[in-house]
Amino acid sequence: MPATLTRGGLPRVRVALGAAAVRCQGGRLAAVSEGERYPRVATVFQQLHNYPVGASGGERAATTFGNKYNISPVRRELLVGLRAVIAVDDNPTLEADVRRGLAGELTGRRYGLPFLGDNAFLPDRIVPLDIPHPAHWYEKVDPNAAIRPRTTRLTVWIDRADLSRTVSHLFAPLGTASDQVPSSAWVDLPPLSPESRP
Repeated sequence: MPATLTRGGLPRVRVALGAAAVRCQGGRLAAVSEGERYPRVATVFQQLHNYPVGASGGERAATTFGNKYNISPVRRELLVGLRAVIAVDDNPTLEADVRRGLAGELTGRRYGLPFLGDNAFLPDRIVPLDIPHPAHWYEKVDPNAAIRPRTTRLTVWIDRADLSRTVSHLFAPLGTASDQVPSSAWVDLPPLSPESRP
């Protein structure tokens, strides 16, 4: 069975990611301590199930009654305690659709669920913000420059048909929180088809 491909004709948008410097607590904004500001890396062990190619493992097929019979243990890392601020710009129609989708008003036109790298890892809560909140915005860094604290590689486009065309960049959070997104933090996602992505 082929992989689910990214839908073509996606709208133009600019996005920025920040580590939240404040959180809503009892109806008021409270500072997020430095120890809670950034997520922690945790490990999960899973069983990877698939249908093998060719005759490999075929002797186990009958005992699994039609289920996937090639099973391998895998170790995966994930982020826990993630408090992120995501800014969207350059497309007010998309922003309005996201807000309506989160409110459950676009059930007929919905495209997937928001998840964090795996559809088993869903956000606990998504709160649309009407005014910007202070965040330590992640800006793209030069891969040849000195490594800054908390530098991480983030994927900005996944090409499911040809993984060699997936795009990722190095990012690092700014040391000072701001409620204004700096120009260095914006990532432009033009409305290209998956076939024409870089």
